[in-house]
Amino acid sequence: MFDVAAFRAEFAFFRHNPEWVYLDNAASTQKPAAVLASMQQFYAQDYSNVHRGAHALSQRATALFEQARTDVAAFFNAKSPAEIIWSAGATGALNQLAFGLVGSVLQSGDCVLITTLEHHANIVPWQFHTASVGVELAVVPLMANHHLDLAAYAKLLAEKKPKVVSFTHVSNGLGHVTPIHDFIDLAKKHGAITIVDGSQGASYQAVDVQALDCDFYVCSAHKLYGPTGIGILYGKTAMLEQLRPLCYGGEMIKQVTFAKTTLNQLPYRLEAGTPNIAGAIGFAAALNWLSQFDFTAMAQYKQHLLSQLWHGAKAIPGVQLLSTVENNAGIVSLNLQNEHPSDLAVLLDQQKIAVRAGTHCAMPLFQAIQQPGAVRFSLAPYTTVAEIEQTIDAIAAAADLLA
Repeated sequence: MFDVAAFRAEFAFFRHNPEWVYLDNAASTQKPAAVLASMQQFYAQDYSNVHRGAHALSQRATALFEQARTDVAAFFNAKSPAEIIWSAGATGALNQLAFGLVGSVLQSGDCVLITTLEHHANIVPWQFHTASVGVELAVVPLMANHHLDLAAYAKLLAEKKPKVVSFTHVSNGLGHVTPIHDFIDLAKKHGAITIVDGSQGASYQAVDVQALDCDFYVCSAHKLYGPTGIGILYGKTAMLEQLRPLCYGGEMIKQVTFAKTTLNQLPYRLEAGTPNIAGAIGFAAALNWLSQFDFTAMAQYKQHLLSQLWHGAKAIPGVQLLSTVENNAGIVSLNLQNEHPSDLAVLLDQQKIAVRAGTHCAMPLFQAIQQPGAVRFSLAPYTTVAEIEQTIDAIAAAADLLA
């Protein structure tokens, strides 16, 4: 059994805000004491810039920074720490990929295949960074239950012959889980490079990038109990070597003359400028802390909460559920019939229930399912059964008021 009380006790947020029910975890999770302590200690006791300092303080900071890379690599089971590239988050990593693959992989007339479930961060960079060379963007459609159509995916692979397939691990708009093993295996049979947006997936299940055998995997720390402004781009070494850097300067340089610049080796070749040192340390602290818990037990507990919320909401007259309870990582998106999502969100806010309303940076998804957006309830292992009961009652009260 998962001990929700022990897990929740690690988060000072709930002691300071006991009246709030926090169900906005798909946007960002709260931070445990271990993360706050690691960053406070670095800034208070160990702070210095990294890599090129001649003094011992810089060497100590560098050791902490590179140990963070090693810890993150171990969490995701990368072959080498050099396969972990620090980024500003998943959005920064996806921009690096969309920009970096042009020329070395993507040429005029090539195709990139994405899905209808994608966050804007896995749509817009492909549109802008590949526009100059004329790369086509193809999209995997949804079935009637708002899950991805695997048969249509296989057909698009055969017809479009994409050079790159880039898809979400878990939909941030609906919580629906992509069958990523099937997606990766089929893409490889067609010779496509595979990119997984793990922004929601890395908190859903333990991710072993070697077992997945994807070429790239990206995620943001702040959705995984870590700080904002930091994330990773994992890539197989041979794949990372093909990337054209998006930014230049700083540690990614090996030698500079006015005539020529030589770039550094991985991972530094893709990390321009002074890095987010404290962010990297905080991210590693989050993952090290998280590793003490049983991911399977956490997932089972979240599924229990998901079922409770989904079935409770379904019983309320006027509620339209957009998420299914099956193959769902812990998000319930819904609307009240004939009401704008923001109206319900405002009423829930008045009852101290934090949710998010809108299109959740997935406008094409909501266009495809013909909805103006949705109210999104996203769960975490620190969510309690009592909070779900309170939330169901609040939805029912709002539905009565708006009826």
